[in-house]
Amino acid sequence: MRLLALFVGLVAVTLPAAASAQESPAKETRTASVTFSPIHLLFPIAEVTAEFALTPKIGVAGIVGFGSVPFKTTVTSGRTTTENTERLRAWELGAHFNYYVLGTFDHGMQLGVEALYLKVARPASGTVQIAAAADGFAIGPYVGYKLITRVGFTFEANGGVQYVAARASATDGNTTETASDKRVIPLLNLNVGWSF
Repeated sequence: MRLLALFVGLVAVTLPAAASAQESPAKETRTASVTFSPIHLLFPIAEVTAEFALTPKIGVAGIVGFGSVPFKTTVTSGRTTTENTERLRAWELGAHFNYYVLGTFDHGMQLGVEALYLKVARPASGTVQIAAAADGFAIGPYVGYKLITRVGFTFEANGGVQYVAARASATDGNTTETASDKRVIPLLNLNVGWSF
């Protein structure tokens, strides 16, 4: 009789637990995130980042962007000064390496490093006979956080610093001017997208 009472008690305890486990399915494991940067759209540059989980704690990402940036010029002719704003083509390529120190690829605090190459160009055309180009390479560490919701919506924010080496040149066909600069600047990324 005691054995039967013990059996009934075990069944009474385990059945509700098993039923609730069946009702709430396990969270889907996601191994890839595709996001874009709303901040870059202000230029406008469309920047897309695709990150892939090598392990639950390590992610690597590729970055690609294309668009234009404003460029202001001032032309003085006699007593008249004219300001012009034109759009210069811009593109970028880069990569991230993320280590999730708290949590995992699905959500957690990350320590990472970003390397990014940016090129801006203005070819000589029409009445504008001056060609100009600028490019730069940036690399630096950051700390951030990534969140993937149950349905897959993804939000990622990170901030840090990066070392930038940039150079620019302009030519009118006869004379060429060049300049270069190196400095440390803040790094800020805010991305939204989807994970699979």
